Amino acid sequence: MVRISKAALFLFATTFSSVAGFSAIPMSETRTVITRDIKTPDPVPFEGQQGALELMSTGRMYRYNVKSAEESVVSLCEKEVTDYTGHKYCVALNSCGSALMLLLDQWT
Repeated sequence: MVRISKAALFLFATTFSSVAGFSAIPMSETRTVITRDIKTPDPVPFEGQQGALELMSTGRMYRYNVKSAEESVVSLCEKEVTDYTGHKYCVALNSCGSALMLLLDQWT
């Protein structure tokens, strides 16, 4: 017996719903349509640019090259994200590839 997750079914349904003669999504449901160009990121505010430049000038962009890892910019950012989202944990990663690797490692 093959088990397919809800996420895989949704991906399949949304991928093939535009194929002629096939619709896995009932026509009565409304679909969300993104109208803005999602390939163009929003500009970084000037204050954020200045903060990044100040951080880069100190060379302390990582959690392990400061006196206390809990006081590093990375740890403070993780704390802000957990406070904002209400989640218990948050891990900042250096790339999408690292995030995918972590996800797939925990998935298996």
